[in-house]
Amino acid sequence: MKKYILIALGLALSAPAFAGVNVSIHVGEPAFFGRIDIAGAPPPPLLFPKPVIIAPPGVHVEAEPIYLHVRPEESRHWRRYCHRYDACGRPVYFVRDRWYHDVYVPHYREHHEEFERREHERMEHDRMEHERMEHERMERERAAHERMEREHHVQERHDRRDDRRDDRRDDRRDDRHNDHHDHDDHDHH
Repeated sequence: MKKYILIALGLALSAPAFAGVNVSIHVGEPAFFGRIDIAGAPPPPLLFPKPVIIAPPGVHVEAEPIYLHVRPEESRHWRRYCHRYDACGRPVYFVRDRWYHDVYVPHYREHHEEFERREHERMEHDRMEHERMEHERMERERAAHERMEREHHVQERHDRRDDRRDDRRDDRRDDRHNDHHDHDDHDHH
């Protein structure tokens, strides 16, 4: 029983690390592990001088090497972990952890803050424009609904007025008819 508890605890403790790779931790953040773009950054010191490739024997790989920031145990046992980074069969350079934290993260933030700020502003502008358009659409619908209500009330008033006219005509006709009968009745006496 204790063995199962320890396994479950181990899985629970390791789950946030795996979730962080794909969910909430982004490149340029200290806890990020994954592929990095070193374009424009100072050259990284590498764990191994040559790229590491996990490929079947006899398979020649002609892909450009990628740079990865991975946990130390992952680089030591790359065959077990290459699938996590979609890097099996690719030449991989592992960057040193200290370089990633001390050099790459500040460089990335310095060069990407302006882009991220502009992207945030663009997204905010798009959101506000969408809200404005939605507000205008709702106002048009409200105005159309009010117009239909007014037209309906006007039509009801016209219908009632027409009904009253018809009733008065009928009343006058009935009065004339009654007068005619009354007149006939007087003539016969």
